[in-house]
Amino acid sequence: MKKAKNLNAAKYRIERLKSRIRSNKQTAASWQAYEEELREMSIRQAWHRDRLYEEYDVIFRGGLSDFFGKKTTIRNVFLMLSNGGKKEITILEDGAGDGKFLSTAKQNLTREGIKCRTIALSLHKNQKLKEAEKRGLIDKAVKGMAEFYLPKKPVSMVVALFGSTAYTLQSLRKDHVLKFALSLEKGGIMMVGFRFFSGKISRLDVISKGLSAYPIDERRLDIETEMAGVERAFQKKGFRAKFYKFNNYMLEAPPNYILIVQRER
Repeated sequence: MKKAKNLNAAKYRIERLKSRIRSNKQTAASWQAYEEELREMSIRQAWHRDRLYEEYDVIFRGGLSDFFGKKTTIRNVFLMLSNGGKKEITILEDGAGDGKFLSTAKQNLTREGIKCRTIALSLHKNQKLKEAEKRGLIDKAVKGMAEFYLPKKPVSMVVALFGSTAYTLQSLRKDHVLKFALSLEKGGIMMVGFRFFSGKISRLDVISKGLSAYPIDERRLDIETEMAGVERAFQKKGFRAKFYKFNNYMLEAPPNYILIVQRER
């Protein structure tokens, strides 16, 4: 019953997304343009499809360590979620690229005797992702707009490094991020990367305004203040959430903020 209730809350957020697109002509027009432009972006060389497990760990471990108050890697989180390997876990990645993070994670976990199921969300058809699915390196590859995806059961982890949570329309982001968080099982973890700018930079302007639905010239809060408000909003809904600034210029096109969320009830 609790699992169904969890996903009903997530499903409600999807219905809100669809309703907002249907009821607002400007949003609907923007949505169509957004789909077309994202599909174009997804086939460019600059789109990083092949980030490795180790790179994800570099990006998220600092925030995870602060979040849990001790040195914490992604592997440590897997062990925690699996109750020391006694429980099967499900990992959902939004914007999985070629699936190298999920496939490596699955190999490492299997080697340690931890059962896991992996789900890869991809905007476009990706042959390498389908091959990984056929070879059993990834359990399920899903093609399409992640805004409307709902897993069949609550998942243990949601990870998104510049996934749809970063690129979706401003007015839809709140419900979209909440939809993923509400897809977590109790104790589940969500890790999301963002790249916020204070000015407009080509198509990345969609994330330059923070998590607000308002245009940049109408925003009255700086990004840090706005993030604190997002953290409080998550807390009211039964989550612990924290943004962390990420500074590592050794990586190519890294996020400059990451969001860690844990479902507490």
